This record gives sequence, structure tokens and C-alpha cells, in this order.
Amino acid sequence: MTTLEMFRLLITEFSSTDDVTVQAYLDNANNLISSSISEELRKNLLVYYAAFSIDVAQRWAGSKGQATQMTVGGVSITYGDHGSNTNSTLDFDSSLYGRRYKNLLKCS
Repeated sequence: MTTLEMFRLLITEFSSTDDVTVQAYLDNANNLISSSISEELRKNLLVYYAAFSIDVAQRWAGSKGQATQMTVGGVSITYGDHGSNTNSTLDFDSSLYGRRYKNLLKCS
């Protein structure tokens, strides 16, 4: 089973997101997640990292939020509103997919 097929099987919430977009997020995750992890665990990590990233992107799409900080390794993304001084930080705990990713990391 390919990683894209696994994503489609496990992450039904994003069924309307096209394969090209999902594959781009999976490719990005592939560049960030160590290849020294066992193949089956790594595929799960790729799927849940990509799902987390899509979830964050969709939640902020069309908002006034503009990325003001981004940490790739620890995946902490801070958004600020154009018209205010308030920021909200999105981390893995902000999403079901992020929490699943964190739990899978404990297995590596």
C-alpha cells in the first residue's frame, strides 16, 4: 500500500482534498521524518504529519492570520492577525492528527 493510499484509508476527513495536494504534504513530511525509522512506523508518521499540516492549513485558509513564526523541526507555527497584537500558536496538541503523530513518535 502506498503512503497516499494509506492516507486515504486512515484520514477520511480530507477526502475532498485532491491527491496532488495530499501528495505534496506527504512529500514534505518525507523530507522531515528520519529514514532510519522502521518502514511501517515511518509511513504512519508521514500520514499523520501530513494530515496535521493539512488541518492547520485549512483552519487558517482565508483567515486574516499571517505566519509570523515557523519552526520546522518542532512544528510550531505562530499566526498573527493583521489588525491586532494577539497571536495564537498551533502545535501538535491543537489537532487530533498532531496528537496521534506525537504518540507515534514515542514508538520510534
